[in-house]
Amino acid sequence: MKMSIYIKAFLPLLVLVVASTLSINSAVAEPYLAQRYGQKCMACHTNMTGGGKRNAVGVGYAMALTDSPLQTTFSPALTDKISAGANLRVDYTYTDFSDPKSNAEGITGDEIEDTSSFDINTGNLYLEFALSDEIIFYLDQEVAPEGGQTREAIAIKKGVLGDHDYIKAGRFFLPFGLRLQDDSAFIREVSGFNFDNSDNGVEYGYDRNKLSFRFSVSNGTQGSGENNKDKQVSSLLEWVDARYRVGVSASVNNGPEQSSRKAYAIYGGLTLGKWVFLAELDKIDDEDKTTEQSNLVAFLEANYLLTTSTNVKLSYDYHDPNDDIDENQRIRYSLLGETFLDQFSQLRYGLRWADGIPQNTLQNQTQLFTEYHVFF
Repeated sequence: MKMSIYIKAFLPLLVLVVASTLSINSAVAEPYLAQRYGQKCMACHTNMTGGGKRNAVGVGYAMALTDSPLQTTFSPALTDKISAGANLRVDYTYTDFSDPKSNAEGITGDEIEDTSSFDINTGNLYLEFALSDEIIFYLDQEVAPEGGQTREAIAIKKGVLGDHDYIKAGRFFLPFGLRLQDDSAFIREVSGFNFDNSDNGVEYGYDRNKLSFRFSVSNGTQGSGENNKDKQVSSLLEWVDARYRVGVSASVNNGPEQSSRKAYAIYGGLTLGKWVFLAELDKIDDEDKTTEQSNLVAFLEANYLLTTSTNVKLSYDYHDPNDDIDENQRIRYSLLGETFLDQFSQLRYGLRWADGIPQNTLQNQTQLFTEYHVFF
């Protein structure tokens, strides 16, 4: 890549970084934060499976992630039973597409010009109504970039069979693997278990000490088509210790025309001093009347706590879309920095390198990006 390309890429990035820093006036927390402090997702989030609005502990937790807390009386609690939250991610991304190469038959893909864009990645509003100590109504509504999409709308009943379980019903994100913030990670993109996909159904959960169990039955609109007959079953079993966690997930989604998707995952985390490591391995089998295809997806991540406010992240993504075909794998490397500016905002910045089929230009690119993240 020529030096002029870097200059063109860094100029708007620098503008956004400076503007973000000068404009400092519930967020989606990543699994590395829970792993670093030996917590489950439900410790900081209204939704037991993580993501979306933070609870009172999560609000206080954000204060511990910054060296520069704001002096403010603002509180997301509207009353003792009603609370709100919000999440906005504004991105700048510069993408350099590699020149396509020919395959063995001499076929060459189309060239794509480099792109440079500002985008609203995510904009959500959250509402929580605690009707009692046991019954909660929770809403996660997307207002940008498209708007009008209800990501989650659930009723939660705690203490169904005892003091350690719950049941929720409505529209929600299904339990499966590590709940990464990055939906473009292959384990989230390929499996379909990401923040772009939620489903209607019911979920039962059990938490006691270090053990977590989730089991859901839903319509199955994530993968196979919905025919109002077959349903998707998803499950997660996790053990969380102070320094490590290990979990397994499985999902079966049968659809019309004898189509089906079966997904399996094993994942874990390890904390060693200032280092946090995460890993996940997925196997996804798709089948219809005439074809069968097996995907193998892997994810590795290393996080280092550089300062109280700054985390440095290096990650590796791998995807083999069909184990019957050679040399069709995709690989992605990411090097990121994440700095909490205060208890309401975060700056993310970094590079990503993607390497795939040589003649597929979209799979071979370098991205430079920064993101200003505001949340409460």
